[in-house]
Amino acid sequence: LRIYSSDTERLEFPVPRKYEYEGVHDRRRRFVPEEMRRFALHWRIHGEVQGHSNPIAADCGEAYRALLREGASGPGFDEARAKYSDLRKKARAFELRTCNVLLTTNCSCRRAWVTEMLQQEGIELRQVIEDEAGTTPEPEALCPVTLARDAEHIVLVGDYRQLRPVVKNRDALTLGLGRSLFERLATLAEAGAEAEGDEKTEDLETDVAAHCVVASSAV
Repeated sequence: LRIYSSDTERLEFPVPRKYEYEGVHDRRRRFVPEEMRRFALHWRIHGEVQGHSNPIAADCGEAYRALLREGASGPGFDEARAKYSDLRKKARAFELRTCNVLLTTNCSCRRAWVTEMLQQEGIELRQVIEDEAGTTPEPEALCPVTLARDAEHIVLVGDYRQLRPVVKNRDALTLGLGRSLFERLATLAEAGAEAEGDEKTEDLETDVAAHCVVASSAV
């Protein structure tokens, strides 16, 4: 199950508003590729994924279409929006309860409704895997970690020697945000192993990610 950002969700399933405000910056938003829609939460809950079973999705999709027909200026707008919001919440809860793997960015996992729903439904995240952890600023890396307080395993994957977090603010760099959580933990482990004369960390020598031509030319 993939949870996309609120920007992507609003782009593909926009909800009418009585008052529209332009953002300070025009964000670059992208549609979900067609082949990925069957995994996307916001496509599933609106009954738009053929063959997917969600008992609330059909009603949620119909409530959404009714809201669009009513429009922000319609007399029944508030009632239509409330009905859609309630069904959307129930459809989301069903998806979270029944999924085995939850895929999201570090920031999107902290959308307000995600945190609230995980707590309300009593859903426990047993394992957290963060990819590209070497390029992730520490506060951002902590988002999924703090969300899964009872996790049995937390795995950080990356290479801080290859690329560190991109931080443009000098004050933030001075305060240490240019170093990732992955790097901090790895260097602590390496320092501890060196002090004890023990090898508790191990560098991988085989590149299985890069194209074979690139890997063969690497020194």
